[in-house]
Amino acid sequence: PEMITPEVGILCEPTIENIRQVIEHLHTHPGEVDRISKNCRNYAVKHFSEKNAEDIVSSYRIEVH
Repeated sequence: PEMITPEVGILCEPTIENIRQVIEHLHTHPGEVDRISKNCRNYAVKHFSEKNAEDIVSSYRIEVH
């Protein structure tokens, strides 16, 4: 959940009603969809770059002697 911010998405409890409400909201607010879409690439590059992936993988490596 901490990876999803209002700049790049909408987080909700995964119930049928909540998901329906979010879909309806986005359908009736296309500007919000555009705003979120435009922010996603920069967010992904910043938080999920190759360097970040290397750092995550290296933090799980165990040295075997």
